[in-house]
Formats: sequence, C-alpha cells, structure tokens
Amino acid sequence: MQDRLQNDPAYRRLKSSSNYVVGHVSYWLGPDHLLLVDVIGFVERYRQFRLADIELIVIRPTRTRMLLGSIGACVAVPLVALAAGLWLQYLNTSDTDWAVGAGIASFFAAIASTFLTLVLAGGQICQTRLVTGVQEIRLPGMFRLRHAEALANALALQTQGSTPKPERVPDPPVSTAPPTAAP
Repeated sequence: MQDRLQNDPAYRRLKSSSNYVVGHVSYWLGPDHLLLVDVIGFVERYRQFRLADIELIVIRPTRTRMLLGSIGACVAVPLVALAAGLWLQYLNTSDTDWAVGAGIASFFAAIASTFLTLVLAGGQICQTRLVTGVQEIRLPGMFRLRHAEALANALALQTQGSTPKPERVPDPPVSTAPPTAAP
C-alpha cells in the first residue's frame, strides 16, 4: 500500500514518520485528509482524519528525556570510570585478567554511552494528541518535539490554503457609566 501512496501525486509523505523495533508509522497528507499508516509486524492499520474535522493538535513536552538522560549518565559514568581504572591497572601489571575485566567493562560502558548519546541527541520528548469533534487519540510515533511540530506546521499550511481564515469579531463596547439601581 505504501508503494501506491508514494506514486500517487495526491499524497505527500510528511517527515514526521517514525520507526519501531517491530514496525513503523508514517503520515500522509492528502488533499482533504490526513492518513496515518501504522505497521506492526505484518499488520497494517490505517486511520484517516478529515482536515476539516481536526480541531486541535496538542503537543505536551515531557520530562522523559531528562529522566532517561539522568539514568544513562548514572550508569555510563561509573562504567567508563571502572573501565578506565581496569585498563590502567592492566597497563601497570602484566596480568591478563585485568584486560579481560577491562574489556567487559568497556563493552558495557560503550552500550551505556551510546544510549546516553541517543537520548541527548534525539531532542525533546513529547506526547502528541490529535483532537476532533468526537475523539482524542494519541498519535503513534510522535514522541519527538521536532516531528510533532513538523506535523502541526504541515497541517496548518494545508488547512490555511483550503479554508478561509476566521475573522476576529470586535469586542463589545464597555460602558463607563455607573450602574443604576433598580426601582
């Protein structure tokens, strides 16, 4: 199905797609609707939202990145220090047991450091919800702030071109006269 969407000029793939371990999510902008394609394993699930029905996209930044970064730092820093200490001990002695321990500690330190780097380089984490008149759904794969903002901007540009902008109604005049007592 995604091959057909890529070749169809009516659909434009948004950069807000995300890959999972067992699947991926992609967002496609049609002439009057947003198509969400969620693939998990061999199962494809499609959701279609008319642009006129979308009332709001809620993007709420979370502290998950700070928490994951703190956990990653608390694990990575001691492992790096342990590996460095074991390598230093191996260089000062000729015992190969220190090299084995240093190699194992270096392996786990590399994994923890890679995790920490991915968390910090990935950007702010958020929750993204799409609100229509009858439902509110959490958008799958929209957990990075830059992807959620890109989706919201693409939808805003699409809806600006197809629907007129609402005009601001002037506020009613405010009376400065003192209130009169009822007879």
